[in-house]
Amino acid sequence: MIYRPAETKDDLKQILSLQSLNIKAAGNGSINNRNIVKEQGFVTVRHTLSMLCKMGEVYPHIVASDNNCIQGYALVLLQELCHEIPVLIPMSDRLKALSYKGDTFDKLSYFVMGQICVSQACRRQNVATQLYRTLSDQMCKDFDYMITEVSEHNKPSMRMHLNVGFEIIDTYRTEDEEWNILIIKLPL
Repeated sequence: MIYRPAETKDDLKQILSLQSLNIKAAGNGSINNRNIVKEQGFVTVRHTLSMLCKMGEVYPHIVASDNNCIQGYALVLLQELCHEIPVLIPMSDRLKALSYKGDTFDKLSYFVMGQICVSQACRRQNVATQLYRTLSDQMCKDFDYMITEVSEHNKPSMRMHLNVGFEIIDTYRTEDEEWNILIIKLPL
């Protein structure tokens, strides 16, 4: 497995393809089997190619590639783009009122990890951990912290994030979901 920046439109299209196999929603190309969701986790946001391009303009997304086939990805999302993804607006707004280790978030240097996903064939092989390490190596030059949020219903993802070293700094509820906001110090 090679961990590298997403470099081409084909990389981004493969990210979208993997995402569509793991999105929790009704309809074609989504996980609607409750056992799979419960045992293996899910992703929440369905991105467009143009949004992935925009998100990766300054810092490329990180992929796990095996023979030029994307088996996992970690998306970069800078603070200024959070309001362009509706499900992330509540988290972004909450961060304005939170503090961490005595500092408010407007004084902290952080970026948002926009989504992480690993193909079913490569799970439980530390691919997600290595994606985070590679992302950390890329981002730690400019940022002190990485932030993300995970649905309370996504137990596999919560376990993985806590095992990597993220800590929960806030929990909030939307009308249909409970979310944990997580933070980790860079570099990992």
